[in-house]
Amino acid sequence: MSLLLFDAAPLAEPYRTIFVVAVLIGIVAIPLGLALWRLQSRNRPRHLRIPYSDRDALIYQVTKVLSLVGFSQGPAAGQTILFQPNAAQKLFGMAPIELLLDQPAKARLTATNGIMRRIAHNFRGATEEKYTGRTTFPLKGIATAVALLLGTMAIFLGVFFLSNRSRLPSGSSVGSGGSTQDLDVVQALDITPGQASLGAYIDVKIAHTGQLFNVHVPAKSTEGTRLRFAGMGKAPPQGGPYGDFYLLLHIQ
Repeated sequence: MSLLLFDAAPLAEPYRTIFVVAVLIGIVAIPLGLALWRLQSRNRPRHLRIPYSDRDALIYQVTKVLSLVGFSQGPAAGQTILFQPNAAQKLFGMAPIELLLDQPAKARLTATNGIMRRIAHNFRGATEEKYTGRTTFPLKGIATAVALLLGTMAIFLGVFFLSNRSRLPSGSSVGSGGSTQDLDVVQALDITPGQASLGAYIDVKIAHTGQLFNVHVPAKSTEGTRLRFAGMGKAPPQGGPYGDFYLLLHIQ
């Protein structure tokens, strides 16, 4: 598979699939864990106490700052004004930001940790207050992140299986007739005992195509060892994946 930096071809078909799935799960598990940890940290609520002299000027300034992070002014109920997240933030379970005008000349802004860190420096004299409400774990955001990552993994798996569709098991149908075994080609290759023991690179001419290529004979090869080259066999008469080419080692 071109997307992965390893060749799983030497493994048997069932084990190769298990191996690839395990690698993909491992690749996904690390960023998933980091994403969930980051999501929990950024969604921890905080209170910011803001001094002000003009109510309308404060609301205008808060609206201006929060618009930079995707929030817009929502409904007001008494002394409380809510700022609603955008559609993408709602998808990940982002809660509204609350501006509470509960004290003379002081307002309390309640937002998640990630948002608060970006806006705290915009208000001179603002101080952090101990948060006394409930901290809800962002299950909606986690579910969305998991779904997106699992979807990504499914796409990678789909690409892997599509890229390996030419490697059909023995006996599987190809086109409207024949099997992969009918398209496989076996050719003998004579080597010396020294080449079999130490390994060697040998130029080989494929009999059914006339193609010349350089073959690596592994060290400690034995009589009857077969070297497989996927997709280098005969072409199917009605289209489809090619057969495999095998070199049968014969020690002279």
